[in-house]
Amino acid sequence: MDTPNSNKLRAAAALAVGAIAVAGAAFSGTTAFAQTVPPATSPAPRAQSTPAAGQDQGNGTQAEQGETQNHGGPGGFGGPGGHHGHDGFGGRGGAAATLDGATRSIQQATAAVTLVRSDVTAVQGKTDTAQAKTWLDQADALIKQAQAASDAKQYGQAGAYAHTGSDHARTAATLLANAVGEANLPSAAAHPNDNDATAAATVTQAQASRDLSRTYSRLVAQAAVLKAAGSVSGAADYLTAAQNAYKQAYTTYGAGKWSDARNSARLADSLSRIVDDLIHAAQAPAGTDSPVTVPAPTF
Repeated sequence: MDTPNSNKLRAAAALAVGAIAVAGAAFSGTTAFAQTVPPATSPAPRAQSTPAAGQDQGNGTQAEQGETQNHGGPGGFGGPGGHHGHDGFGGRGGAAATLDGATRSIQQATAAVTLVRSDVTAVQGKTDTAQAKTWLDQADALIKQAQAASDAKQYGQAGAYAHTGSDHARTAATLLANAVGEANLPSAAAHPNDNDATAAATVTQAQASRDLSRTYSRLVAQAAVLKAAGSVSGAADYLTAAQNAYKQAYTTYGAGKWSDARNSARLADSLSRIVDDLIHAAQAPAGTDSPVTVPAPTF
């Protein structure tokens, strides 16, 4: 079953999807992705209260649970829509709010950061790695927050912090892959994904258009989900960064650069994952027996 808070967010996402058709100009500008993004943030621990009978805690928002698989991401981390597997690095749906679940998530995040740091070393001098290093440093800080939360028996938040760290590493890998090519990253050899043949093929206009369309729909829905969630520290800034990456994708698509457009859409999707993570962390329960807020019906 779903978390009650997730029900509210799902309803907002559904409304947003219905609005996509009339929101065509929302992100159609030409502003390039800004290399400076907000520092990693960690929501305060949630207070516990009496569980609701038969209630499941859920694992994410509609935007992250209902996506269609798209193309793979750098080093097998998964691309747009690839929230459920993460090729061994875990996802929000892959760990329960238990000590074992939190421990696995922390281990997976640590492995992801180590792997992408090898990417940074491999491409040093070939491209600017400053932003990737910043995201990896933020991932390290989130992993420490995850361990601290686990030590305090806040297992749901520990997993959420760790997943946010993993997605920072994934976003860094996406940025590096866009700059030098995925095949040139050690992470690609360490965790080959099932879509390598597709990724290596020439990107067509049809393929790029579908990728951009899915990313756009996700960002519009995600904006509504974030609005329904209320104030979530850092999430709005990451959503803006994702929107800017989409704007760059839209501009390069208009210039007939299908591969570049798809790559920018992949970056937008990676950034949007962090927004999902922050929303999830803000509502994460301490454990499997901890309830979440049940919203009053607004319909």
